[in-house]
Amino acid sequence: MARKRKILKLFIGVIIGLISTSLFKQNGETRKNVSSCVANYDVYDSGEYIQSVINDTNEFLLAGVMTAKKYVNTRAKAVYETWGKNVPGKILFFSSEESRSNELPLIPLSGIDDNYPPQRKSFAMLKYMHDNYIDKYEWFLRADDDLYVRTDRLEELLRSVDSNKPWFIGQAGRGKPHEIRSLALKRNENYCMGGPGIILSRDTLKRIVPNIEECLRNLYSNHEDVELGRCVRKFTGISCTWAYEMQVIFYHNQSTDAFSGNLKQKYIHSAITMHPIKEPQNMYRLHDYVKGQTIQEKQQESVTLHRDISSSMAYFNIEPSQLQAAELIEDFPLYPEPPGSLNFLGDPELLGAPVSLTRFPYKAIQDVLDWELISKSLYSFKDFNPKRRIGSSIKEGLTDIVREIMEVTNSNSKQRGRVIDFKELLYVYWRLDSLHGADLILDMSLLYKKYTGNKMTVPVRRHVYVQQTFTGELSFSPKIY
Repeated sequence: MARKRKILKLFIGVIIGLISTSLFKQNGETRKNVSSCVANYDVYDSGEYIQSVINDTNEFLLAGVMTAKKYVNTRAKAVYETWGKNVPGKILFFSSEESRSNELPLIPLSGIDDNYPPQRKSFAMLKYMHDNYIDKYEWFLRADDDLYVRTDRLEELLRSVDSNKPWFIGQAGRGKPHEIRSLALKRNENYCMGGPGIILSRDTLKRIVPNIEECLRNLYSNHEDVELGRCVRKFTGISCTWAYEMQVIFYHNQSTDAFSGNLKQKYIHSAITMHPIKEPQNMYRLHDYVKGQTIQEKQQESVTLHRDISSSMAYFNIEPSQLQAAELIEDFPLYPEPPGSLNFLGDPELLGAPVSLTRFPYKAIQDVLDWELISKSLYSFKDFNPKRRIGSSIKEGLTDIVREIMEVTNSNSKQRGRVIDFKELLYVYWRLDSLHGADLILDMSLLYKKYTGNKMTVPVRRHVYVQQTFTGELSFSPKIY
């Protein structure tokens, strides 16, 4: 009896399945017919959609930069000619009533002077931004003229946050120890430090601007950023973001020669905003350095994409040597631009080679590259003296490699609840192929720190294999001497 019941259930299930399949098929054909009747590609204007995307990007962030009459043509100009050109929205400069400029989008604030502290200037700037742009932008940045902003990273951060909620983002501060009482802050209160920049969402600005006059009548200190934080807290109920990462991404350097020396520093590579940059030449210098780092990041993305394309096309039995001439469909080439053209994407066979210490097989024994050892000294067979000191260029290159390794290693440290710190390089093997790039084997001493769950700090030792691939094309121009 039980067996018959099981057979009956199976039979009923098959019948229901066939009926459901038939219904879904008819429904799909109906939708297909309807869509074919509605779509009219002859009258479709893609420019409308593209323009809407452009407008969305351009109306994302309004950056307001406070400056003074004596800095309009120096600091403010340096800001406008560097990161100010890349704001995903609009940048405006705000100064005293008498300030003028034909080179900057400058707003002279009526009734405002350049006297310190700049509470009235700051609140007047926010009121102007609110009255003229509150419905056009999602985010509003309050900045000084000695601040540098990585606008691409700032946009990436803000697009991960709901701009419809009240936000007050920056590096949280509570004042110096000797100032705490004079700032009139309670035990659990803070403010966003003005130097590294302050970001307000549209909702936050909407709530505080109607109450600015009351905030100005009730000032408890000479610190503009403290009073702005007090005003935000009173009328929105929120404080500055409490997070350890904010000290890193909204970076304030307290040294007297900030950003004037070696720029290959960990905090420069991690920060979104950097403060203070008092000299305009340092602003231009930092901007050039950041652009160089951006180019390196794009080159790495290009190599990664080439490798993904090469591995994907392998499923279609297309060899790396065939990629340049491969077609996705008939008359639709995978790489549309030929070698030598302006938009050539690079040699897919070279850039798409998988990561391997044997990715380029040698045809003869004399072509095999020898490894050199770097420890406290450089050990190499190429010189008469096999042991010599490590040159400055090699030291600099190793420092860059270690920094990039640690950035990748700690990219998901917050989600994993751990961070790994670099201690020292014990030794390095390296070799250089002048056509393809450099290979390195690094023996690294690290410190593993777990700060969630069972907290621990453990010294570890790891081997890291690194390949630096040369990108671009080599060109040789004959010269007659």
